[in-house]
Amino acid sequence: MSYGTGTYGTQTYGGDAGVLSLDAVAPERASRLGGELITVTGSFDTAESYTVTVGGVAAYSGVAGQGNTISPTSDTELSFVLPPLGTGSKTIVVTEVGGSSANISLTILERNFGSASFEMRRLFPRWQGVGPRSLELEPQE
Repeated sequence: MSYGTGTYGTQTYGGDAGVLSLDAVAPERASRLGGELITVTGSFDTAESYTVTVGGVAAYSGVAGQGNTISPTSDTELSFVLPPLGTGSKTIVVTEVGGSSANISLTILERNFGSASFEMRRLFPRWQGVGPRSLELEPQE
C-alpha cells in the first residue's frame, strides 16, 4: 500500500506506509573529527535496513561487515558512527532501503568537550608560578 510522497516540516515521507520518523538526536553537538556514536530516536521498522548521511557524507554502522547499512537497535533508536565533517549545522538524513526518508539537524563543533569543567579551564590563565611547581623556583634557604 502506498500513501504517496511529500514533505511536512523537517520530515520527508514517501513510498510505502513505513513507520520512519525522527524525533531527537543525541548528542545534539559533536566534534568535526567524527568517530562519535550518534543515536537518533524516533520510529523505525526493525525489519528494515537504513542508510544515514550527515551533511551529505555517509555515516558508518559501527558494526564490522555492515559498512554503511545500518539496522535500528530497537523500534525507537538508530545508532551510527559520525564521519569526519566540517563545522556548522548539518542535516542527518535517514533513508529506508525501500525509499522513505526523514531528516533532523545536528551541530558540528570544532571541538566537543563533554565536561563543563574542562571548558572552564580555558577561561583561566596557564600556570602562573603558583602551586607545587612554584616551589621548585623558590630559593632554598
